Amino acid sequence: MEKYLAFSKLTLSSKAIYRKAVLFDIFGIALSILLYFFLWSKVYAGHDTIADFSYYEMVFYIIISQTLASQFYGSSGINNTLSEWIYEGNISIEILRPVSLIANLFARKLGDVKFFLMTKAGPIIIIVMFGFYGLRKVDMPGIINISFSVLCLVISLIIVFFFECMVGFISFFTMNSHGISIVKNALMLLMSGSAIPYFILGNRIGLWLNLLPFSGTISIPIQILLGKYSVILSLRYICVQLLWSLVFGVITLLSYQKVIKRVVVQGG
Repeated sequence: MEKYLAFSKLTLSSKAIYRKAVLFDIFGIALSILLYFFLWSKVYAGHDTIADFSYYEMVFYIIISQTLASQFYGSSGINNTLSEWIYEGNISIEILRPVSLIANLFARKLGDVKFFLMTKAGPIIIIVMFGFYGLRKVDMPGIINISFSVLCLVISLIIVFFFECMVGFISFFTMNSHGISIVKNALMLLMSGSAIPYFILGNRIGLWLNLLPFSGTISIPIQILLGKYSVILSLRYICVQLLWSLVFGVITLLSYQKVIKRVVVQGG
């Protein structure tokens, strides 16, 4: 366990070095929130609610969704780490370490998440929430809603990690996953409910779309926070996300067993 914690701390400390990059990331997230805010302000012009979502609930959705999207669908995915190792020839060294490669990557992912929470998510949400007076009209979530939302995000983190590993494994064959990463991020954004909130498409379509593997990163946890789902429905969606995590985990492990043979053949 100490070895994996060391990898997590290594990622955390390495990212903390680039302070200006952090400031630019925060500025980018804030700008994204601002753009979506103006867009939906026009959509809500003359309407108090749309699809059972009030204007202020939509603002809440925008703030949380864009903040989460910057982490889940940013440029710091594990697939990029794998791609760099393979391109630079360091993958053989990582595999020969006395730790599991998958666990090593997951520890690094956790370090990245810790860095995100401390330097980006926390400050942005606090500043915007307190700065936007109208959000006081949104009912604050209870302990059950918060617990279910956090649980959903944790499971989704595992799903995203396994998916990033699978995308990264493609680099064993292509030597680079830059183009695939762009497609990956676009696909995940569309399937998460960040680019287009599911509730806009209607209750029936939205309920089905929430069964997708990446809806637990944006759509489901935010709507749980806003009290849009009952306890039973929330648990059902969480169970679906848990099932996706198991499916993605099995595929990742099987894929790893396949590509590791290619490393042996190529000699690193």
